[in-house]
Amino acid sequence: IEAGQFELSLAPVDLDALIVEVIDHMSELAKAKNIQLTVTAQRDKRLLFADALRLKQVLINLIANAIKFSAPDTSVI
Repeated sequence: IEAGQFELSLAPVDLDALIVEVIDHMSELAKAKNIQLTVTAQRDKRLLFADALRLKQVLINLIANAIKFSAPDTSVI
């Protein structure tokens, strides 16, 4: 990033849809530890200007870490 070699593809992103997509993607990992993933979406669309792919990667990493460091049979919200 600091070397200027990293380009972001900025566009409007539906945050709630992206979060639901990531939760669906991570559900098998959570099931393996008997962890329940829960998401509560807003009724109004929340759009933000971001790089959807990079934001998705960040969310996947955060949720993967939450699953990894949570005890089995818990809930991650």
